Amino acid sequence: MRPVMLSSFGPPALACIRSWGKQGWEPGLICIRSENESEPVSRYLSGWTTLPHKKVYTDEGIEIVAEFLEKFNAGGITAIDEKISKWINQHRDKLPQKTAVWLPDNLIIDDVLSKKRQTEVAKAVGFEVLPTYLLNLKSNISVKAEHFPLCLRPSEPGSSDFKVHIVSSQEELVRFLQSLNIPAPIIAQPFKSLPNLVIHGARTHTGATLGIQGFLVSRKFESVTLTITPIALPPDIHQKCVDFTDAFNIVGNYHFELLFDPNTKSAYFLEINTRFGGTTAKVLPCGYDEPVIALESYGVKADIRQTIKPVVVSNKQALMKYLFYALTHRLSPLDYPDEPMLIKVCKTLRGFMTYKDDVLNVSDMRGSLALYRGNLKAKLKFL
Repeated sequence: MRPVMLSSFGPPALACIRSWGKQGWEPGLICIRSENESEPVSRYLSGWTTLPHKKVYTDEGIEIVAEFLEKFNAGGITAIDEKISKWINQHRDKLPQKTAVWLPDNLIIDDVLSKKRQTEVAKAVGFEVLPTYLLNLKSNISVKAEHFPLCLRPSEPGSSDFKVHIVSSQEELVRFLQSLNIPAPIIAQPFKSLPNLVIHGARTHTGATLGIQGFLVSRKFESVTLTITPIALPPDIHQKCVDFTDAFNIVGNYHFELLFDPNTKSAYFLEINTRFGGTTAKVLPCGYDEPVIALESYGVKADIRQTIKPVVVSNKQALMKYLFYALTHRLSPLDYPDEPMLIKVCKTLRGFMTYKDDVLNVSDMRGSLALYRGNLKAKLKFL
């Protein structure tokens, strides 16, 4: 079996390549990259080609994809980005008929991409949802004083350059909205300094749920996961995840993002993504094999013996950047938790020595070094 990933060469793609390679499959990669970016490398990678950034979403680009799938004798193709997934679906007739497309239908992708729709469904299936505003300059910008500070997020992926932003007052909110030039509204919710609960799973065409597993994100940096560890899910949250994915008729792998209060056990819905993401590589050392579960949800037979391990996983490069930001007083309220400097430094250094790494893997040092070298090269470019 020869599965192909269409993406840039990052931790999620490398996790898929390694996972599929360990199954005895022969993974391929259609790598979105420029000529000066590092080439993808892994002991498990059986073949790859470059798809230049400027040719994505073009006729020439789909020809590159189709030609590689044909020459590589690909059994199927999947992608990380929803927009690219839609592009592949739209041109299914130009791809080899023997190559399966392991992606949700575009109608499902579009439905799930609406954060407004997600919030409505989350409430309907019983998730706790923080007070939510959909704001833009054309709307009546009126937020209750007790809901400040507000956490702002784009309502549609790719609609804005910012991912998360916090405002402390009505005046600051208006100024921030005036600085944006986007038609889509902004989602605003009261900011809560809490860890995240990430829930991975998958759903088949017949509606069967596969591999739901919770993970606690006890440390966050730049609004994304810094550390992650497995956690048992309360039964009611498990069922709400099933009901939510049933309501959208989701097919394939997904991950929920919730805020989690360890004291009250309350979990507040934030969003769901129906793709591989930033935690795909981090949950793999925990024993959760999302790349294989994803293909299983599309009917691919795999030999999977999943054993969840109670380990903490991070990224050593991100830990060092976090430490630098802490020492130079550049952390923000989005960097959780807020602790005294000495505790931040000690925990980071201890984590650097003891946490599992989402990239470093002794069975594939070539892949680890290639990815870290590429990251370093990209950072040095902007110095």
